[in-house]
Amino acid sequence: MRTGFYKRRDGSYVPRHRKFFGDVTHGGKRRALRAARAYLAKVERSRHKKKPRGLRRAA
Repeated sequence: MRTGFYKRRDGSYVPRHRKFFGDVTHGGKRRALRAARAYLAKVERSRHKKKPRGLRRAA
């Protein structure tokens, strides 16, 4: 499973998330797909919680 791409400083594109969900490991194609969707939902939720880099409070 891969989802979303982002652009590097050198101009190339790289997948934002990458993880393998094997059919045998998860007990079939449908269960592997279900696990992949659950993982993606979790990653997307945590991504929105992160604070942007570079913002610093003035002392």
